[in-house]
Amino acid sequence: MSSPDGLHIIDTCSLVNIRDLDRDSSRIWDALCEQIEGGRLKTVRQVCDELERRFPDVYRRLKPQKKILLIPDAELYALETITEIRAIQRAHPKLYNQFGTGNPADPFLIAAAKIQSGIVVTDERTAGKKHKEKIPYVCAGRNVGCTSRVQYLKVLGIDVDKI
Repeated sequence: MSSPDGLHIIDTCSLVNIRDLDRDSSRIWDALCEQIEGGRLKTVRQVCDELERRFPDVYRRLKPQKKILLIPDAELYALETITEIRAIQRAHPKLYNQFGTGNPADPFLIAAAKIQSGIVVTDERTAGKKHKEKIPYVCAGRNVGCTSRVQYLKVLGIDVDKI
């Protein structure tokens, strides 16, 4: 179960869905900024890079907190994290296209959450076609906490249906 005091590591799709599905709610962005400032919400460099490249308006919202939002490279590229990323790649080769462009965030999100006892926040599907290639399935297989954006926001006291 998610707690507002535990570490959460957020995926690109959840941040974009706040803009697209939650009407770009300032209440939600304020709550996220409070979590970031408290060190309870983080992400990986690859998510920020994707936001900057594909969703510059979302990136601009988070840029002022980027320094404290990002898991430091020294932790992200530590031997323990890289070892977990390699294990994820071996066990779940379809998690991302290894020959595609860009720097895939998914294995980094999952590995960082595992090493830091955090919970991944993602809106990737948990059932249906190709769900075994998505973050929630991989998290379950790696014994890593995973929650949706809606559930995470509920923990913060925000009901997206009432925004």
